[in-house]
Amino acid sequence: MVFSYGLVLALFLLAPGLGLYGGLYAGAHRGAFRPGAPSPGSVLTLGIIVLGALFAHTAWALVCVANEAWVAAGLPAFFPPTPNAYDVLLGVVVEHRSSGLAGIAIFLLTSSLLTAATFLLTTWIVEWPAAWPFYRPLVYGWLGGLVEAAADEEQFILAYVVTDIREGVRSLGYQGSVLNMTVNAEKQITAIVLEEARAFYLKMEEDAVTHIPIPRDTPLAQLYLDGPQIKNIAFEVYALED
Repeated sequence: MVFSYGLVLALFLLAPGLGLYGGLYAGAHRGAFRPGAPSPGSVLTLGIIVLGALFAHTAWALVCVANEAWVAAGLPAFFPPTPNAYDVLLGVVVEHRSSGLAGIAIFLLTSSLLTAATFLLTTWIVEWPAAWPFYRPLVYGWLGGLVEAAADEEQFILAYVVTDIREGVRSLGYQGSVLNMTVNAEKQITAIVLEEARAFYLKMEEDAVTHIPIPRDTPLAQLYLDGPQIKNIAFEVYALED
């Protein structure tokens, strides 16, 4: 596969947007509910990457302008005079000037630092409570309400999972607090881990549905169920009493 010069340049310019994309979903993955990132070719992914790159480059360009204004005013400079990455880029693309090894190094270093800074800043912002209403619907979809409840230390989420194991009118299920749950890009549940899980039967008759607990001395400390095993699931949010 041969990559053109324009494609390589575009990838470096979009790199800070990839940092925002990675920080958005990496930061969200630290909670109990693990959202799946949208597919690379989706409109949402492209929008996040492009807007993230635009924001990072705009912020750094303003820093460069402020630095030049600072130096032009005769104030002391903290760093030796060097061309910024955008001067190098415009010289190569518009004026077709050779940037030299120093110009290439400045451009690559700027792209790398902007990408790392955008990633770290995003992972910090997604933990900031004031930002939750803005990004949670985008990242979690229908899980947003549960994620908000899970963030409250005075609440816990109980899940009732009906499995694919069935005998006659009875289906085997488990109930327990949600320790971890993963969904894919379409927000479909791919796996769930229950804590302090207890088994039950769900008896489905023509005129009634009955929940029948299965006696057990101690609950299961942890129980893992993957997507194909899960036929249905319900959630309840409980508040801890003082």
